[in-house]
Amino acid sequence: MKFILTAVLALFVSCSAMAAPPSDASLERLLKVTGAESLTQSMRGQLNNMMGPMFEQAIDAKNLTPEKRQEAERFMKIFSAKFSKIMDEEMSWDRLKGDYMRIYRESFSQKEVDDLIAFYESPTGQDFVRKMPLVMQKSMVLMKQRMVPMMQKIQQAAQETAAEYKQESQSVK
Repeated sequence: MKFILTAVLALFVSCSAMAAPPSDASLERLLKVTGAESLTQSMRGQLNNMMGPMFEQAIDAKNLTPEKRQEAERFMKIFSAKFSKIMDEEMSWDRLKGDYMRIYRESFSQKEVDDLIAFYESPTGQDFVRKMPLVMQKSMVLMKQRMVPMMQKIQQAAQETAAEYKQESQSVK
């Protein structure tokens, strides 16, 4: 009985030690070796770059007169500048780093963070880090291509639902 109790206690202590939360220093090292700051900046830039074509598509869909189009483009430039400023403030590394640290701390044990650091410091891990901005850029292009038809379908579904609601509410009267 004493042996079983000792074994269970040892297993509990061992599991507790393995599940220890990662230290701030190890999380800082992981974020550094993964290039999290530059990846965040790259993603922010890509989002900013996506807005121009999306605005153009929105304006094109309206079939505006040349004067109204020029006015709309002027307001879109103003909005785009405001959007970029908000993105720069809200998505800055200074603002996001603490959130990343918290999320990683809640998601990974110290051992997992140590293993991730070992991977990302390896040649393959560094290749992954170097190639990730290109992967993200290609992913954003893909998402942009998918957004236009998806938004059209969503708009159509909203219009159909509104028409159904209107028809149903009129038949109840």
